[in-house]
Amino acid sequence: MQEKQYKNKLWGTFPRTCYINRFMGSAFGEFGTEGIRTYLDESMLINPDMMVLFEWNEANENTYFQPSVNNGRCLERILNYYLQKLRGETFAGRPGDDPTVPNLIFSARKKLCLGETVHLELLNVPDRNPGETYHAQLILRDESGKTVAEFPEETFLKNEMKAVTYRLPSEQFNKNQILVPEIKAENKIYQGFGGIELHPTVCKEYKSVLTCLREQVPAVSEFQVTKKTDHTYAVKVAVHSATPLAGVEVLVDNEEVYAHDKTHEFDPEKYDVFRGML
Repeated sequence: MQEKQYKNKLWGTFPRTCYINRFMGSAFGEFGTEGIRTYLDESMLINPDMMVLFEWNEANENTYFQPSVNNGRCLERILNYYLQKLRGETFAGRPGDDPTVPNLIFSARKKLCLGETVHLELLNVPDRNPGETYHAQLILRDESGKTVAEFPEETFLKNEMKAVTYRLPSEQFNKNQILVPEIKAENKIYQGFGGIELHPTVCKEYKSVLTCLREQVPAVSEFQVTKKTDHTYAVKVAVHSATPLAGVEVLVDNEEVYAHDKTHEFDPEKYDVFRGML
């Protein structure tokens, strides 16, 4: 931007918050408020002449900055902070704010499938210049109110933008259907954030394995695996069956990695096997 050919030109940036459409195969997550803060922090480095917020909310794609049931006015608060920073103004909250309540934003996914990461975020948005501090602690409870996760108490400066992120494996909550967040701050307990729903893991493999007891033919097999120096494995198999076998398959996690049959259809020296679906 300091080079000659770029002098006397307008520079603009297009920050966005996310793009999470459940009907699309590709999506750009929010990750709490990390997505929009990353866009805005990069824009601050560029020092643009103009900043246009990308917002396109067709089909509930969640790109909006406007207040909503899910977001409240949290994005408005974040944008207000960056606008004041660009203008060199004093940090201030929004009109009607209660200054005795921390300007703290809590972010969490509404729904999770087991296997996904539980991503939790505490974000302090500056609302004053003096370097006052406050403490906040996040707690997760189950449906009955029992504590299932408790995090250390965090210290925040009221005039500093600071995010604290917690990432937990959802598998540790496999006995819970919902996680209920609770925050302790300034000797008060804050609830009503909405629960985090935990759902069974989504599986793309719907194939059933059918096995009849009468087809469980007694057989003797030998299976040897040797690790080679090039980080591959040599597998030696010998099967002795009381009845003729049409083929033998080697499976890894239910995926066929090698097969042998009378026609040598799976001989890698002669054929390449392509697998796909429509």
